Amino acid sequence: MKQFREEVREYYKPYYKKRDKEHQIDHADNICDVALKINKDSDKKLVILTSYIYAMFDKLKCLTHNKLAYDYVIRAEDKFLKKLSNRELLDVAYGVL
Repeated sequence: MKQFREEVREYYKPYYKKRDKEHQIDHADNICDVALKINKDSDKKLVILTSYIYAMFDKLKCLTHNKLAYDYVIRAEDKFLKKLSNRELLDVAYGVL
């Protein structure tokens, strides 16, 4: 699982480069750490994806960041999301909401 998380982290890392210093990749790492602790019985891959995608939009447009993340997931245009089943994609989409 550690390797999958590192792949996800590196893939999404460029999205964070233009963000304010409070919302860099380490912010996503922290969200992922907490999410994995809280969701012990959930599919860890889906928790990791949900965490990093949610954090990409966190505070971008404060009131709509979760909707922006949801729309991103539903479009499924990245290499990780394209591999998910419809059920898994919906789990991630609702997770970011």
